[in-house]
Amino acid sequence: MTAWLIWVRRNKKKLNEPAQPLSKLAQSARALLDEQGKQWKEPQSRAGPIQWQPPPVGSVKANFDGAVFREEKEGGIGVVIHSNEGQVLATLSEKIIMPTSVEILEMLAARKATLFARELGFHKVCFEGDADLVVKSLQAGKASNALAGHLVKDFTSIGGYFQSYSIIHVRRQGNYVAHALARDARFSFPLRV
Repeated sequence: MTAWLIWVRRNKKKLNEPAQPLSKLAQSARALLDEQGKQWKEPQSRAGPIQWQPPPVGSVKANFDGAVFREEKEGGIGVVIHSNEGQVLATLSEKIIMPTSVEILEMLAARKATLFARELGFHKVCFEGDADLVVKSLQAGKASNALAGHLVKDFTSIGGYFQSYSIIHVRRQGNYVAHALARDARFSFPLRV
């Protein structure tokens, strides 16, 4: 945040516009971080499973997650599909070029989960992810970020293939297999099913 504020200040100075004094940048950065942190914090009364829960009988559950590999400027997508008895039916790890944000990476993971479930011929699927903002966007059918709007529409379009599908949020502890697969994508080139 501090680096961004320095960059903004530099650009304003170049354009001869009024700029914030250097002595105020650290205070402004802290205020912006605090404001941004309020948007991302989970409410204390948050309901939602901590451990993985099986889907209804006759359905499968597709957990998805993304991982960032900053050094390589790549990302990983992980998907695991379980039966309602908890048996692993299929897994996927894919390495991709890192998109512009973590939100987009998580959206791509959700999209990949729908494509994977469709390719495998499942008809009743419960999709589950740990990125709260992404899950809310998919549930609402619209993205908070304009860049992710087409991915939400794509997810909904692919979802039309299924007899029924749902999207729910699970805390990170309940999504650990998908997360491990996303991290493992670093060593998958480019895709492992």
